Amino acid sequence: MMGPDGTLQVHLTRYLVEGPRCSEPDTLGCVHLMSVDPRVWKDFAPDIPQYSVEEPYLRAKTSAELERLAQSASVLVTHAVDQDQPPMLVLDSTIRRYPGAAAVGVIVDHNTCLVGLRTQFWAPPGTPESERDVGYTVTMSTVGEQPGPLTLYASALYGWAQWWVSNAQDLSSRERLLKDLPPPPLELELVEARVPYRVTLSDTERSSWPAPPPQPYVPRDDLDME
Repeated sequence: MMGPDGTLQVHLTRYLVEGPRCSEPDTLGCVHLMSVDPRVWKDFAPDIPQYSVEEPYLRAKTSAELERLAQSASVLVTHAVDQDQPPMLVLDSTIRRYPGAAAVGVIVDHNTCLVGLRTQFWAPPGTPESERDVGYTVTMSTVGEQPGPLTLYASALYGWAQWWVSNAQDLSSRERLLKDLPPPPLELELVEARVPYRVTLSDTERSSWPAPPPQPYVPRDDLDME
């Protein structure tokens, strides 16, 4: 919805799930599974508004369970603080590792998140490499001194993309798809628990991420053969 000054507002609500097949609230327009790297809570918890049950919930999960959720998630959030790599390299490697993710956020500092948004996951055989697995890379930063909910920036951009496709379908005489998405706006207002956070979007670039090589076939000995 539009805010009082004409800036698009993205309203977000978080809730815990046990897996990708959870029941989805009817009140939410764009429900998606989000996976957050546990290191984010360790290094940024004081600056990120969060629910009191989130961190204990993550601690109760094994590494294998967290990886399973990450492989199923539409949005992934990690950070580049202790990985000894530039944020862009962390973003590229994460997107390649999780080819099913629509948006990936890499927290850069206490008010900035680098986000990669996929607009096309698959293209017919023969499509040039430059037109496969493409999207946008954008830097999202909080306006003002109050820290914003950094873990939600990637979800906010994903929500804007879904809003654009839905409205473009209504206003166009032809089918509009995510691959038709224009560059993101210069500002969004992220609203959670009735608290608005003004976020600027800068350094937007058209990007492409080569798909990871196919995994080698590994026979399983535990299958029952008939």
